[in-house]
Amino acid sequence: MREWVIEMAIVSDSTARRLWPGQDPIGRRLSIASGSTEDGKFPMQTVVGVVADVRYRGLDDNRFDVYMPWTQTREHVKHLMIRTSGDPVTVVRAVREAIGGVTRQVLIEPADTMDRQLADAIAPWRFSMTLLTGLAALGVLLAVGGLFALIAYAVAQRTPELAVRLAIGAAPGQILRMVLWQGTRFAAAGLVLGLLLSLLIATRMSSLLFEVSARDGRTFAAAAILLAATTLLASYLAARRVVRIDPLIALRGE
Repeated sequence: MREWVIEMAIVSDSTARRLWPGQDPIGRRLSIASGSTEDGKFPMQTVVGVVADVRYRGLDDNRFDVYMPWTQTREHVKHLMIRTSGDPVTVVRAVREAIGGVTRQVLIEPADTMDRQLADAIAPWRFSMTLLTGLAALGVLLAVGGLFALIAYAVAQRTPELAVRLAIGAAPGQILRMVLWQGTRFAAAGLVLGLLLSLLIATRMSSLLFEVSARDGRTFAAAAILLAATTLLASYLAARRVVRIDPLIALRGE
């Protein structure tokens, strides 16, 4: 008959939710051993804590982790992670010397910093996001140019109407305000519809984002301000060009 040995363990959030959904995992028991130890004892681990999920195998690799004290494990150390506020190179040299002073039978692989490991891990994502950013910037330029041309053309089409208003006594300032107000309403309607569609699309693309919210307020505000400013600038320039034309010439040309 096997003899059970109670050991301690800390589980990740995902492990706790998977094994004990909706329950308190503290005090629960589990076994991660594949067989009994050399003395015939079968280890069981008692959960004494829960920690947040980590992705040390990859940013998109979230596994079910169980952590045990070093004194309870029968595996050899594979990785050693050290946090330092100083120069990592100096720390690595000191660790190598300390290990070499204890034993010469340990093979120490080249050390690396966490910043470099993280940079390598997100390199494919960075490339994808750089490509998407370039395409997005091109899209914004096309949108701004098209919007400017559309507003200018719409105001130019009203040249005879605006010329009549000027001929019967309307002040240039009134014409400018009228055109700007209509441009403002046009921009407001487009921005409301565009923001709603953007929120829907951005939510579906949230898996491609890292340390950035899919509903980042600054990004949406910057896009809205840019498009609104483009609309108002196009309206102003087109209207100013109209009010500078002699009404008789504008009507004669029509």
